Amino acid sequence: MNEEQPPICQECDDLVTAERAARIAHDHSAATDARVLLRRHQRHSPDHRPARD
Repeated sequence: MNEEQPPICQECDDLVTAERAARIAHDHSAATDARVLLRRHQRHSPDHRPARD
């Protein structure tokens, strides 16, 4: 069972990076915003995978 993975999504990668940077900076509001934007993006594009988990 060798299923092809969908291409990595740059927008997901950018949002994950923004969320991690905000957490490191202890900016909980920005981290929450990034998570919300990521979930919203994924809901509208469910056929791709994020660059990082």
